[in-house]
Amino acid sequence: MVAGIGVPDDGATSRMRGLAQSLASMVQEIELWIAQSVAPREQHAAILVIDAARLTLNCAGAAFKDLDGTRSDTPTLLRAWREDQAEIARRATRPD
Repeated sequence: MVAGIGVPDDGATSRMRGLAQSLASMVQEIELWIAQSVAPREQHAAILVIDAARLTLNCAGAAFKDLDGTRSDTPTLLRAWREDQAEIARRATRPD
């Protein structure tokens, strides 16, 4: 169930958490480029990309927090799994 997002303290980074880390690194690289850029026109496009990336990171962070919280409460997780396995599996494998 957790293969898509992994476990936060696991030694191996899951696919989704790894993608979020890569996206955060990209934001930092673009911010550095913006700081060194002299062309305002180029900065506007870069800022748009950063804003979209940050929105994505915020959504991913919220999904990770929700799923991590659900996993830490085993009785609730088991009840939710019994009621709707497909929904829990979808949330765990595709938090987007």
